[in-house]
Amino acid sequence: MNPLKRITTRAFRAELRAIAREFRIMLSHYRGVWHARSVKLPCMLHIGCGANLKPGWVNVDSGADLSLDAREQLPFPDNSVTVIYSEHFFEHLSREDGQRFLLECARVLVPGGRLSIGVPDATLILRDYGDREKWQRTRDRYHPANCTTPMHSVNHFFRQGEEHKYAYDAETLVLIVREAGFSDAIVQPFGISIDPKMAPDSKERRTESLYVEGVKR
Repeated sequence: MNPLKRITTRAFRAELRAIAREFRIMLSHYRGVWHARSVKLPCMLHIGCGANLKPGWVNVDSGADLSLDAREQLPFPDNSVTVIYSEHFFEHLSREDGQRFLLECARVLVPGGRLSIGVPDATLILRDYGDREKWQRTRDRYHPANCTTPMHSVNHFFRQGEEHKYAYDAETLVLIVREAGFSDAIVQPFGISIDPKMAPDSKERRTESLYVEGVKR
């Protein structure tokens, strides 16, 4: 047996792995902060882009134009960004980190600049919970095989392992976007928000996503 396993608990080893992961994220973030100095301003930010790199935008994610930790301050001056777009990323932040992120978005956006956020719509999974037939269709389309009950599906939706940190419906997302300083925050239908079709899986997201846009006051 590994000597470390003999003298430590599983929870302790999990915390060590978490520290190592955060250390790698920190190093990557500081490299991204350094590279951000060369970004031509004003710019458009696509945050949490994954593999969906958008031409003409500064794509932010691991392996993209900039690798940044969105829980930290954005490395851009006040009033230096014209548009911020994020799809299926915001739910990976805790409520507190999400609030700080929105405040940072408001800081770097120019007056009149737009923010667009797309997240999984928690209303859908909660609505399906009480309808066995609807739940089974949702489960078969989106959820892994171990979701054998409606509550398993709810937990998968809200947590997705340990990746999802907070769930949103329209009322909640509109409220926190407005509280961060964005006027006229409203729900936008699929295909109307800034650019939801840029993701290859946008057709899958058509029926599960909630899009909210706001304008910096």
